[in-house]
Amino acid sequence: MRSPTSSHLELLPRGLAALTLLALVACGDTRQPPRAEPQSTERAALQVSADEEPTWQPTGNLQQGRLLYTATPLKDGRVLVVGGFNRTAEVYDPASKTWSRTGDALIAHRYHTATRLEDGRVLVAGGEESGHTAEVYSPASEQWSAVGNLGVPRGRHAAVLLPSGRVLALGGRDSAGGVLASVEAYDP
Repeated sequence: MRSPTSSHLELLPRGLAALTLLALVACGDTRQPPRAEPQSTERAALQVSADEEPTWQPTGNLQQGRLLYTATPLKDGRVLVVGGFNRTAEVYDPASKTWSRTGDALIAHRYHTATRLEDGRVLVAGGEESGHTAEVYSPASEQWSAVGNLGVPRGRHAAVLLPSGRVLALGGRDSAGGVLASVEAYDP
């Protein structure tokens, strides 16, 4: 089996590189990890010139307060925010610096994962309240659809998009709070 070279992994953020390598080894995937996509400075909420010190700038408030949620970059540069003890979801548009409500998730999520799929949809899986449940958000329709259940209830886990387009969910806690050593994959 061919393993990714360190030069390929250096292109990814440190944590993602380690998780990607772990996922590739666990699944026996011999393809190279994806290269990190350059970030567009045109859509960034904060733009900094070479001689400026980076600073935080207000970009507006969420429509609802949230805790234990996920924020997932969409292909068009917007950001999907879902979870936080409720079913609501919001989208942030960095071009207009505005938040707007979008379709509600099918169930409430917290301690879940949200992974952008190759086709631009977002897979939301597991969590403490939702355990087995997985659903997909379509940015085009702003709607959610159920996509089956995880093999075991899983919260506080990790998920990574593999080069094959599959999503690997690993570790976490089960519904009784026990630590999981299991791994499973979602094939869109």
